[in-house]
Amino acid sequence: KQELHIKLTPKAASNRVVETESHLKVYVTAVPESGKANAAMIELLADYFHVPKSSIQLVKGHKGRNKVVYVEGLP
Repeated sequence: KQELHIKLTPKAASNRVVETESHLKVYVTAVPESGKANAAMIELLADYFHVPKSSIQLVKGHKGRNKVVYVEGLP
């Protein structure tokens, strides 16, 4: 599994993923309430990496913008 560092921006104009040298910037239209933004981030990352949602695990940053996720099945 691969560890990714992510900066999440909720309530964005559109859902998108931007790669930088050190981390991914993930923008979601979902609001940061009741885990909705985290769920939207996981769904977007699953589409982006072409893996099932179940292979993405949020391990740090459940309540903040800076997050660490593990993704299974990446080359």
